Amino acid sequence: MGNNGSTVFITFLWHMHQPLYKSPEGGSYLLPWVRLHAIKDYFDMAALIEAVPQMRAVINFVPSLFVQLEDYAQGSARDPFYTCSSKPVSKLTDKEKLFLLKNFFTVNKKRRIDPSPRYGELWEKKAQAGSEPEMQLKSFALSDYLDLQVLFNLAWSGPTLRKDAQVASLLAKDRNFSQKEKELLLAKQQQLISRIIPTYKRLQEEGRIEVSVSPFYHPLLPLLCDNYSAEEAQPGTTLPRSRFTFPEDAETQIHLALQYYRQLFKREARGMWPPEGGVSNKALELAIRQGLKWVATDESILAKSTSAGRDIAKETKSFFSAEKMCSPYKYKTQQGEIAIFFRNQALSNLISFVYSSWEEEKAADDFYRRIIALKSSLIEGPGPYLISIIMDGENAWEYFPKGGEVFLLSLYKKIATSPQFKPVTFSEFLATRSKGSQNLINSIKPGSWINANFSTWIGEPMKNQAWEYLYQARKAFEEFVSRLSPEEKKQKAKVIQKALKTIYVAEGSDWFWWLQSGEQVENERKFSVIMKLYLAEIYKLLGLEIPGYLRDVDSIKEEP
Repeated sequence: MGNNGSTVFITFLWHMHQPLYKSPEGGSYLLPWVRLHAIKDYFDMAALIEAVPQMRAVINFVPSLFVQLEDYAQGSARDPFYTCSSKPVSKLTDKEKLFLLKNFFTVNKKRRIDPSPRYGELWEKKAQAGSEPEMQLKSFALSDYLDLQVLFNLAWSGPTLRKDAQVASLLAKDRNFSQKEKELLLAKQQQLISRIIPTYKRLQEEGRIEVSVSPFYHPLLPLLCDNYSAEEAQPGTTLPRSRFTFPEDAETQIHLALQYYRQLFKREARGMWPPEGGVSNKALELAIRQGLKWVATDESILAKSTSAGRDIAKETKSFFSAEKMCSPYKYKTQQGEIAIFFRNQALSNLISFVYSSWEEEKAADDFYRRIIALKSSLIEGPGPYLISIIMDGENAWEYFPKGGEVFLLSLYKKIATSPQFKPVTFSEFLATRSKGSQNLINSIKPGSWINANFSTWIGEPMKNQAWEYLYQARKAFEEFVSRLSPEEKKQKAKVIQKALKTIYVAEGSDWFWWLQSGEQVENERKFSVIMKLYLAEIYKLLGLEIPGYLRDVDSIKEEP
């Protein structure tokens, strides 16, 4: 008998994260992605939830992202893309002009370049000029560079900025921009960025969203606890030479995130999306010890951790029957317990990877039809049932026709006004758990949201080499501290803390994500450069000789 008569809960969790792009020496930011996603995604994702009164959702953030947003909001952050955007074209050096030509077409061509006749002209002009720098410089006039500066920043603008009357006039104008108009656009960007964190605070206080948190610099918790757990997640994985086992780093990264959250929101965080959905028994024990009430990961982890097998439901292609997938779970140990929510993989991936090629209203209709079918397949009782939709909240939308606004608003309205579904936050749902069954999990297999293993971050030669570099830096720190007397430790306390913080930054998952065997594309190379910069900084702070494999970093940094 289907569950047509009862309301089914549904939670959307949007995960927002960026690693720390700030130079370890301080001051400049080496990459622009915090600023660009801020004007395209971070404010708008909250605004779209607010636009539908009955809608509720979870927004998960990484503190390293919010720290950077605070810098941009205060006007103290400057990245190379901003520097080259703001500079008057008459003062651009040839190096800066080439930087513009190389980087200011890095937007979705179909969605952002093709709709602008002028942007399309500039694209074609660059293509015709070829790859030789001298020919490119000869082909572009000063007015071309100015238009490119503005059009790139317009292309990264999200729905809220585009609706601003002055920004909308620039979009309509499309060409022949002035320095004053460009300065206006950049000022509008900063104003919007300054509204992001206050908006999250307000919406959480109003009960419209729950803000959850990830460990401070977005490390893969299971791999910090023991990077050889990658072999348990995927037997046959080629492991790094040295075994990295620093669970104290994993716990500190959680603790620092919760401390930051408390200072920012004046309340305790209840939930966590572990970076990349990465979980293990040890990682969950740390979350329990730090007082968290819930975590979330992928349904593939549930499949590996239970004996239920792969009872695949036809409509959702889930690993489990509808009841097993939509029921609450509790992870229980001698130290305590924590709720685990398992991401509906098929439904989440439709939004992340499929619907961007659809007409947006039809995509929303299709998703709604699928959750209706899923609800109908649920057996009556014991409930309550919950559908968990969890995904990246910032990268899919540049592929949607109108930045995802039409799709999300349509979908939110369908769900929020339907008597068959009730959108909730995870913490709200936990308040209903006593009314229904609670499935217990006493052990969980290590893995992430990608294939239930860690192959994206470990196992390939370059990734394993990075783990070795990290291990050697962590080991050098331990040996340095162990040689100090108690008095020397007091004298060098600030240096020790700064070096340890630098280690935490280097532990971020993103640096490993972009490393791959074979030739790296430019953006991938920049991530490995930043990781090396932070690793080299650890040795600098401790007054130790920098290993040769880190000493070439300064020569390969790209700055206009």
